[in-house]
Amino acid sequence: MRPYSLTVLPAIDRVVSTSTDMREDFGAHLQIWRLSDLALLQTIELPTTRAGDGHAHDPVAKSKAEDHHLFPGEPRTLGDGRTVLLATFTCGFYRITAIASASPRVEFLRAFGGENCAVPVLVGSMWVQTIPDEHALVTLDVSDSGRPREIGRVAFDSTFGPHWLAFDEGGSRLVVNDGKARVFLVTLDRRTGALAIDSTFRDAGATTPGVTFARESWPHGATGAAIPHGSVFARP
Repeated sequence: MRPYSLTVLPAIDRVVSTSTDMREDFGAHLQIWRLSDLALLQTIELPTTRAGDGHAHDPVAKSKAEDHHLFPGEPRTLGDGRTVLLATFTCGFYRITAIASASPRVEFLRAFGGENCAVPVLVGSMWVQTIPDEHALVTLDVSDSGRPREIGRVAFDSTFGPHWLAFDEGGSRLVVNDGKARVFLVTLDRRTGALAIDSTFRDAGATTPGVTFARESWPHGATGAAIPHGSVFARP
């Protein structure tokens, strides 16, 4: 069991953590801890999915069955302070409720497309999910957390698989990268959930959006290409 990511629920004195091992490719559990003393209270295996719950699997891909419960990734706490939504790296989407009780409930909600999914963000009652195999971001309305529904989508070109997301708190921008070479800015309409690529964010002289780190020369010297991965917005 290797803790991967967590979300804190101070109103109910709890922490929910996930268990993906990024080196050895295993993990299918979440754990619930008491925040006040970090005592481990429960270790829960995510419910497995059944044929038809998700999508057709590529027979040569790593995931060869209905296994959307594998590799739980990023948990996020909803505005009620008591409910957690969780995306897995095998494109499952789960809800955790009754977290302060002796019997927390974990339920499968839906699957995203593709074999591998990545980092989401939660903006109010909107969940924005990276779907690399579809070269897309999608927005889900999770105001009814048991019945998420898609309300927005934006697609990139076929060479870009979005991996990491960060949101400009107080604004409307998302920074998106593929963990390889390119970075985009995407705007989120916080009223409707619509997504749009910012066409003004581009390399000098480029005719298409996005900035590439696949370059030799930088202000600090000719040090070769860089790989953008984790990204955040910073304010002075």
